[in-house]
Amino acid sequence: MALVKCGECKREISDRAVACPQCGAPLDAQEVVVVQRKKPTSVLTWIGTGLFALMLYSCLRESDNSPSSTSVSVTPETEWKVSPETIATWAARVRDESTAPLERAKLLEAIKRQAPDSEAAKELAALEPAILQRVESDNAALRQRQEAEKIAAAARGQ
Repeated sequence: MALVKCGECKREISDRAVACPQCGAPLDAQEVVVVQRKKPTSVLTWIGTGLFALMLYSCLRESDNSPSSTSVSVTPETEWKVSPETIATWAARVRDESTAPLERAKLLEAIKRQAPDSEAAKELAALEPAILQRVESDNAALRQRQEAEKIAAAARGQ
């Protein structure tokens, strides 16, 4: 449906109307002037245009400052140096049964990564299978609880 101007009162009316609802003048097919409404530019269009212009400017500016040959350098993950006292503290927490199994596993992994040749790493290697088994059993129990909660929620919803 398009809007047209009435030949008499110049108000916008439907092109399907037989007569103008304002003045009653019949709509003559020869006098129909279709009104083209310009859609306003949305805010999102302006934001998108601005972001595109900013990215284009950034790319052009970088290409002016970059050397002619492009090279990519990959740096290895930053290695932190951990003191022997910290390793000893971590080892004590791994040995402590009251520490959460997942935390124990993460600490053990950190010790192996930071001080692989230390006495603590060698000593705690024997505990690793039991710790990982405990983490798995905790995860399995959690999954079972979540599944039971889903079933209970579904039963309540019926």
